Amino acid sequence: MLSNIEVMFRPFFFALIISASSLAAAAGPAPLLPKMFAGWEKTASERSNDAGKADAANAGLLREYGFTDTEIATYTRDDEKLHLRAARFTDATGALGTYSFYLKPEMADQQIGDRAAALGDHILLQRANLLIDASFEHPSAMSAAELRELAAELPAIGGGAATPPSLISDFPSQGQEANSMRYVVGPIGLAMAGATLPSNVVDFSRSAEVATAQYRVPSGIATLTVVSYPTPQIAVDHERALVTWVPSKNNSAEQQPIRGTLSIPTADGRQLTFRRSGPLLVFVSGNISSADAHWLAQSVNYRATVTWNQPAPLSGQAVGGLIVGIFVLIALLLAIFLVIMIFFGGSFVLMQRLFPNRQILPAQRDALIKLNLKD
Repeated sequence: MLSNIEVMFRPFFFALIISASSLAAAAGPAPLLPKMFAGWEKTASERSNDAGKADAANAGLLREYGFTDTEIATYTRDDEKLHLRAARFTDATGALGTYSFYLKPEMADQQIGDRAAALGDHILLQRANLLIDASFEHPSAMSAAELRELAAELPAIGGGAATPPSLISDFPSQGQEANSMRYVVGPIGLAMAGATLPSNVVDFSRSAEVATAQYRVPSGIATLTVVSYPTPQIAVDHERALVTWVPSKNNSAEQQPIRGTLSIPTADGRQLTFRRSGPLLVFVSGNISSADAHWLAQSVNYRATVTWNQPAPLSGQAVGGLIVGIFVLIALLLAIFLVIMIFFGGSFVLMQRLFPNRQILPAQRDALIKLNLKD
C-alpha cells in the first residue's frame, strides 16, 4: 500500500519542490535589514548580490573576503533620515577583514555588535558575518543605542562561522596605533594593506592569513606583520623563502641559520627583524632600534589551544521541547495514517456505491473486511 502511495504522489512532490525553488530564486536574496527598529521605518531599499553595488571602488576586495549580497536602505522617523548599507559575507572572517580596511585612525570605538567605530554622523559596525555602514542625517546621543537594537535584530550566523580569526588576538595591545590593524586573506588585501611581502611568497594557496598593524615604540614607528599558516610544518616550508626574499646587501640571510630572532639588513640600509613561533612567521620593519624591533617581534607568540569536545547536559527546557516534539511527531504520523485509511477505504466504498454492478475480483474480496452489524 505504501509503495503505491509513493508512486502516486511522487510527481506532485517533485512539482512542489521545483515551484518552491523557482519562487525562492525569483524572490532574490533575503533581506539583511529589518522593516523597523527603534522607531525607524524602512522607506526605500535595494538588494543585490553584486559587490559593485556595495562598494564599486573595492568590489574585488569584498569578493576576496567572501561577499555574498548587500542591501542599501533608507529609514525615516518623523522628519529625520537614516541611511544604512549592509553587506553579508560567508563568515565572520570576511566581515572583520573588510571592517579593518574601512576603519579610519580618527574613529572612536563603540560598544555595538561585535565591534564598532564612529566618526561624526557615521558609524561602522560588524556583527558575525554582517557589516553595517550607518549614516545619520541628525545624529543624537541615542544613535548608538538605536544601532544596538538594530544589531540585535540582524540575521547573523552562529556557530564556528561567527568566530573571528584568532590571529588578531596574538597581536600585543601595548603601543598599537589606533585602528591600524589590517586583516588579509588574499593578494588584493595584501597590496592595499601596504605590506612589503609579495603575495607569491606568502602563498595564499596554502590557506595563509596575514595581519599587520602599526606600533609606536620609543625609537619610532614600526610595522608588525604576522603570517599565519594552518600548521607549523607549512610555516617551516615557507620560512626560508620569506627570509631569503629580503634584498640584503651581502646576502647574509642566506648564510645565517634561522634560529630565534633574526635581523636581516636590507638594500636600503634598514633591517627586517624576523622570527617564527609555531605556525606564525613574525616580521618587524621600520626605522627603529634593534632592541625595540626584537621586543616587538618577541611579543607575538603562538598559543596552542586544546578543545574538549564533551556533550553538554540537557537543560529542563531542552528536555521539555524534546518531549513535545515526540508527541507532535506521533500525532502527525497518526493523522497521516488516518488520511490514508479514509482515502483507500472510502474510495472502495464510493466505487461500490457508484458502480453497484461492478464485479469484485477474488483478490479484492479477500482483502475487504466487512462487518455485518445488522445481524
